[in-house]
Amino acid sequence: LVEVRIPAEFITLSNRQVRARQLWGSDIYTDDSDLVAVLQHTGFYSPQAQPPPVITELCVTLRPLPPQQKYISSVRHGLRSRIWGSRQKPGPPKSDKDSPCSYRVERCRAMTPAGAMVELDPSPSDHTSAAVPTFVQSADAKVVNTRSAANNQERKQRFIQEVSVQYNLCNEPWMKYNLTAVADRGLKPHQWTAARLRKEVLFLETHTTRYELSCNSCSRGGGDASGSTQPAEDTFRWAKCKTPHTLETLQKIGVPLGPDEVEVLNSKMVWEDLRWSNDGVSVCGKDYPIVRLQFMNRKRIMKT
Repeated sequence: LVEVRIPAEFITLSNRQVRARQLWGSDIYTDDSDLVAVLQHTGFYSPQAQPPPVITELCVTLRPLPPQQKYISSVRHGLRSRIWGSRQKPGPPKSDKDSPCSYRVERCRAMTPAGAMVELDPSPSDHTSAAVPTFVQSADAKVVNTRSAANNQERKQRFIQEVSVQYNLCNEPWMKYNLTAVADRGLKPHQWTAARLRKEVLFLETHTTRYELSCNSCSRGGGDASGSTQPAEDTFRWAKCKTPHTLETLQKIGVPLGPDEVEVLNSKMVWEDLRWSNDGVSVCGKDYPIVRLQFMNRKRIMKT
C-alpha cells in the first residue's frame, strides 16, 4: 500500500486537473489520474471553492494494481470520469523501462488543525438514497482594520450593515439564505444536513414562492453519537407550498405539510439531486433563487 498526503490548498475547485476531469476509470483508475478528482469521483471528499478550515491535509491510502484492459467511464458525485480502452494511456509511446499501472483508493483520512485523524467514508454513488455530506463550512472572513478605519468604524457601521434576517411572504422574520445556514455541522454522518432533515423540515422562499424540503423517512433520527452509518434508505421530497402560512398556522396543521397544502414537484429524490450555491439551490437540474429559509421541527397532527 502507498500513502499519499495532500495539503488542504490542493483539495479545492481551483485544482486544474479536477476542472479538466483528468481521471480515467471507475473504482480502478489509471496511474496518471488526478487523486483529488478520484477522491471526488469515489465519494471520499468533495472539493470546495476554499480550503475547509477543519482540514489541514488528506491522508490517502492507495493500492497499486496491474494495468487494466479497459477503464470504464461513469458519472459519480457530479463528476464524469473518462474512458480508455487499452493498457496504454494517451500520450507518446512509452519505453520499455516505463511500467504503467493502476490504483484503487483503499482509505482516506482528514487531519484536523489539532492533529487528530478523522476517518472519511466513501459516499454512496448517485443512484443510492443514502444521505451524503453537503459540504464543509467555509472559513469565516477575516477583517483587518487599519488605524484610520478603526477610528471611523462606528460611523461606517451606521451605513453598512450585514442583513441576516428577512421578512417572509407572511411578513415574519426568517433567516437570510446563505451557504452557512445549510452547511453540514461536521464530518460525522449525524452532523450532516441530510441527517438533520430526519427531525426537521426546511422551508425556503424565493421572492414570490415558498417551497418545502423534507425527508420521507424520519424514524432513524440523526444517527448515534459515534456517527455510525445506517442503511441507505433516505429519500427527500421537494414541494411547492400552495399557500404560505404563518409559523403559528404551521404548528397547528403540522409539518411536513399534507397533500392538500403542497404541490409535490419531486417525491423521491436522493440528497445528491440537490446542488447548493450562493444564489440558491438546484433541484434535479432546475434552479431556484432562494432568498430566505426556516427550519422547523417535524410535527404530525393526528386527525380525528
